[in-house]
Amino acid sequence: ALNDIIESLLKLSIECSDLAHLRMEPCLFALAKLYETSISNLTRLDQFWQKVTMHLLVCCKHNNIKYREWCVDFICNMIRATFNFKYQQNVNNTTIATTNTLNTTPEDESMREKILRPLYELSTIPFNDIRQKQIECTLNILRLMGQNLNESWPLCLNIIGSIQREHTDILI
Repeated sequence: ALNDIIESLLKLSIECSDLAHLRMEPCLFALAKLYETSISNLTRLDQFWQKVTMHLLVCCKHNNIKYREWCVDFICNMIRATFNFKYQQNVNNTTIATTNTLNTTPEDESMREKILRPLYELSTIPFNDIRQKQIECTLNILRLMGQNLNESWPLCLNIIGSIQREHTDILI
């Protein structure tokens, strides 16, 4: 049922994206419902993460600023929510008496890479507003769990390193 809902919302979002080229005010209903559905199903992240983030990365290249802004906010908020959810879940499962760090199994590392990949992919999008949200999200993740990123540090450093001279002073 979750896959059916996600697929339907993705199709509706594509239609809204096409219409957003013609209108000043895009229809954001599909994106909003896709976000709500995704946030409500973080325990089933592996079932929809790839499809949803691929769609959003394409939509982040849209020429309608408002539509593009919603898409990048969606990606960043999903990544933050996922890390908050996973972090809280790991903290609840880890006793403070035995260790002060999160459990880091290869599965956790693989999941972190999967979650951070769309954030890194935003580096290929030339719009400064996208890049600014990307950097803000990266900073937030580093503050939340930088000490526990382990194998994912190179991906975060590549995000930061992708800033170039052409970017605005605010971004730099």
